[in-house]
Amino acid sequence: MRFFKDPYLVGGLATIPAIAIALAPFIPFQPYVLPLLAIALWGALVIAIFLQSGDETGEISKEDYHRLEIELSDLKNQYELEKSKDIDLIRQEIEKDFEERQTDLKAKLLTSEKKTKELN
Repeated sequence: MRFFKDPYLVGGLATIPAIAIALAPFIPFQPYVLPLLAIALWGALVIAIFLQSGDETGEISKEDYHRLEIELSDLKNQYELEKSKDIDLIRQEIEKDFEERQTDLKAKLLTSEKKTKELN
């Protein structure tokens, strides 16, 4: 029965009634044969489409799931490492900017104090 689970095989088997219908002008069939062939053709095509859409449900094997789980954990670890590096970089930049700003403000304060002393 696994033989009929392949949608391409079922679709290929649907060509048999299609060929018989195509040969109808040359072969004298009984009046009930052409409708039966048409029903068989459409039934096979519907089954093939149903099997094709069943393959696209996204079922995944246990091995693939385990492999993807390992990849995901590796990516999470890599992301956390990059995140901590980025945070450290931002912190260093902020501290550097703070130190520069603080020294500038201290220098301005000293110059303003000197000017006020000179004026007094």
